[in-house]
Amino acid sequence: MAIMLVTLSKFQLSGTLEEIYTDHGGCSDGGKAMLRLVARLRGLPDNREVYALVSHGWLRLRPQDDFFSENPDYFRQVVLYAPDEKRYAVEYIMPEDVAPWPQALVRGETESEDEMVKMILVALDRSGEWANAA
Repeated sequence: MAIMLVTLSKFQLSGTLEEIYTDHGGCSDGGKAMLRLVARLRGLPDNREVYALVSHGWLRLRPQDDFFSENPDYFRQVVLYAPDEKRYAVEYIMPEDVAPWPQALVRGETESEDEMVKMILVALDRSGEWANAA
């Protein structure tokens, strides 16, 4: 059974996701929450490849490692945020064929890690980006 592959982007200048969220042996509450989410995603029976870029407390996810590329769709990302261990948010731009207007943004928030994992999977599916990556 394949599992979800979550890989740090080559555009992240140094370290691993774990090293970035671990600040010299300590880790903020938000960093701990993100590390748990990444571990949960990596353990899912899901064969998607996910590239991650840490940016100002947000974890940006793409199906290709094309952050900062000439690809006009590179900004179409699933974005995660966990400022602490009790608050989570996920957002994505709706695909053009279902969006009520250009760049329509879906954002969800929860206080449950289990619910956040479910919301991330919905965002990966409904963003349309992973369907295009196949």
